[in-house]
Amino acid sequence: MMTIVENEEKLFEEWKLKRPGLIKDGVVNEETFSKSKIKILYLLKEVNGGVDWDLRKFISEGARTQTWDNIARWTYGIQNLGKEVAWSEISSFLLEWRKEQISSICAVNLKKISGGHTTVANKLYAIAIEDKDLLKKQLELYGADVIICCGSSVGDLYTNYLYKEENQQWRTTTRGVRYCTKGDSRFVIQYAHPEARVNDSLLYYGLIDAVKEIYGGGSPVQQYPVQ
Repeated sequence: MMTIVENEEKLFEEWKLKRPGLIKDGVVNEETFSKSKIKILYLLKEVNGGVDWDLRKFISEGARTQTWDNIARWTYGIQNLGKEVAWSEISSFLLEWRKEQISSICAVNLKKISGGHTTVANKLYAIAIEDKDLLKKQLELYGADVIICCGSSVGDLYTNYLYKEENQQWRTTTRGVRYCTKGDSRFVIQYAHPEARVNDSLLYYGLIDAVKEIYGGGSPVQQYPVQ
């Protein structure tokens, strides 16, 4: 039986025929991801530059503070839903802490060739739609418990293009975060991009409250066992 990484590599070889210079992405550390209490996949737009490099390796080395600080926080919160986390605990941290958190994630870009700091929406949509079948093959490799669509365009592409033919039952949490259920216990959440111009603390608690409500089937104040 092939590993996730072996399946990724096989898929990327096919993808490169269509997208020369493709930037690989996916599971950062297969063992850590597979052992996670909640397997988290972050669905993103694209990387900002370069050709023919590996986002997985970049993340495993700690990545950069923009984007990945917030993803590290989000990951920590989701893996510790039973813990009440004060902002002072995660407002600042060392590189090693960030590396530890993001080593367990899966990160997938809709557009596998780089763009600039500001994404050109038309190009993002065109390429993601052209690569729809390959993207769906990749997403199905992981069996993620939670897929977080990072940004409105990502959420729109997932809902209205990649999986339009599926009977998606989208709902809204009490605080306005959209989500749908895949199977019995897997969820897709439409959320802000981690670099959104919102206070990091608001982004963090907004997402964690939503995940608590989704998993608990009730309000964000539902009691979870403290770990």
